[in-house]
Amino acid sequence: MKRWVFVLLAVLVVSFSAFAAEKLLFEDDFEDELDLTMWFPLSDEWQSGEGALVFPNVSFGDIFGGEEDWENYAVECEILPIEFGTYGSIRIFVRSNELWNGYGVSFHTGGFMVHRFEGNWDIHTIFANETSPTFLAGVPFKARVEVYRTTLKVYINDELVWEGEDEEDWYFEGMFGFRADNSAVEIRNLKVYQL
Repeated sequence: MKRWVFVLLAVLVVSFSAFAAEKLLFEDDFEDELDLTMWFPLSDEWQSGEGALVFPNVSFGDIFGGEEDWENYAVECEILPIEFGTYGSIRIFVRSNELWNGYGVSFHTGGFMVHRFEGNWDIHTIFANETSPTFLAGVPFKARVEVYRTTLKVYINDELVWEGEDEEDWYFEGMFGFRADNSAVEIRNLKVYQL
């Protein structure tokens, strides 16, 4: 009888662990050329290969991936700012099915901002404008942006640096994306998890 109890407990532990694990929705190691069945670049400057998605020159460019009906997920990647122009930043978009409609986290030399874009780059609600941590050209960092129901979370190098809520719940589904905003950038080891 004791053996059955032990086996049952072991099965339950394994089952609960499987449910607790995040389901991988999307990943790209960027070893090959950009796969246009997976990616939707809004600029021809985005390049892929040798382990990185690269926007090589300081300018403006956007690229999106994923599905329009994704709801609760986390975007996780390593970001290397190559160079920032004046007021430059690197942005991760979530729940965005068209440019300037969705949520964004912008990383720059003075800190980071969390936005809800409402149709244009200058029409937005700012949820956070943090001065720490800062992001310097040539210094890589790991970023994770989570969106779950009305809550957004930002992790830098596995540390939670901001958590907040969009009480108005403007955007409840959409793709993820990246923006070089007057900057040049490399992105590596991208994974998107369902939450």
